[in-house]
Amino acid sequence: MDVAKLIEHRKLIKKRKPKFIRQDFHKISSLGKGRKKKQVWRKSKGRHSKVRQKLKGRRAMPGIGYSSPRLIRGTIRRKKPVIVHNVHELSKLGKHEIAIIASVGLKKKLDIIKKAAELKIEVANIDEKKILEKIEKRKEKKERIKKGEEEKKKIQASKDQDKAKKEEVKRDEEEEKKMIIKPVEPGEEIKHQEHIKTKEKIVMKKVAVEK
Repeated sequence: MDVAKLIEHRKLIKKRKPKFIRQDFHKISSLGKGRKKKQVWRKSKGRHSKVRQKLKGRRAMPGIGYSSPRLIRGTIRRKKPVIVHNVHELSKLGKHEIAIIASVGLKKKLDIIKKAAELKIEVANIDEKKILEKIEKRKEKKERIKKGEEEKKKIQASKDQDKAKKEEVKRDEEEEKKMIIKPVEPGEEIKHQEHIKTKEKIVMKKVAVEK
């Protein structure tokens, strides 16, 4: 029989195949009532089970009749699928095999896609456009974060400059207050002269530092 006809036949079988779920799943929460993850197949083993007896109108049980034709069973695009984790595994694939990229990082995924294009190997579970869009979005996000950080740094630097200027103004005001000559009381002339000398020394030091 031709492979193309077998593929069409498989499509018909898959359309007619029901969803196999265990008996009485709709009655108990632990068996799958309102919980899709719990809705799995388990073979009925009860003595009076109508599903096990395959009575008309009851839930269907899995059987060999629902399987695909043997020649194309388990194939994708008429090729045998192989899970690939890295570039080394990809290079081992033959002509009649198709790659399925495992759950790896974006960097490895890109390397595998590039190598597959070079070796002309088909990849089943990947869309190049979506990956490129994902990379562009990540780049844009990184650029936004960088711009935000630079703006924050600039704002912080301007704040620090303003703070330093204010502190300098305060110091100057305090020094000016100290430099104001108060009226000298009788008997405190010597102390007053010493005070003036110390101020002159401070001013001289400041001038030397500025130079």
